[in-house]
Amino acid sequence: MGASSKGAASVAAPDERKEFFEREGYLIVENVLSGEEVAACQAEIGRLHDLYVELEKSDDPAQKQFQREPYAKGDRDTPVLRKIEQTGSVSEVFGNLAKHSTLIAVVKDLLGPDLLQFRSTLMLKPALHGSVHALHQDSAYWSMEPPTLVTVSIALNDTNEENGCIQVIPRSHTGGLEDWGQIAREQQAALTDREDVSATDLVPVPVRAGTA
Repeated sequence: MGASSKGAASVAAPDERKEFFEREGYLIVENVLSGEEVAACQAEIGRLHDLYVELEKSDDPAQKQFQREPYAKGDRDTPVLRKIEQTGSVSEVFGNLAKHSTLIAVVKDLLGPDLLQFRSTLMLKPALHGSVHALHQDSAYWSMEPPTLVTVSIALNDTNEENGCIQVIPRSHTGGLEDWGQIAREQQAALTDREDVSATDLVPVPVRAGTA
């Protein structure tokens, strides 16, 4: 078991999850969402784009939770959004997703039973228009001591190396928190400015929709 040049390892057995996560610094859990739940989330994304248009027209303060894609190309009739923060306040679907029973069970395996939701964000990564999401450690940008938390990313589309799946550097967490610089970058920009990180260190994490 472990990462390889062809992709990251998936761990199915609950009793192996914590050991793998603490050693490698990441974890793949398949089938967190059903096909029906994925479809509901995809439909909700369309509704949230429409909602943003209405919030913008009315100058509603809630529009600040929506971030436009800074490197979108050309003129479009609909906005190109990069992310939506505090999703539970604008979407029952994504508010419930952050409390999904399967998701909570996995996080309890990793952190224990006493959990607190820190944030809930919808990252949109629009095709052809999206900015590069540069290499980073979330905890390096958040003032939390000790940084005892996990970030969970649930794919709502099948992802692979061609369409831009997540990439990880296994065991990089053992070096502690580092300065990674700007996260959102232009499409052709480097993934990092750090000279001590090589592209050969990266392991792609292709996953099916519904995988965390």
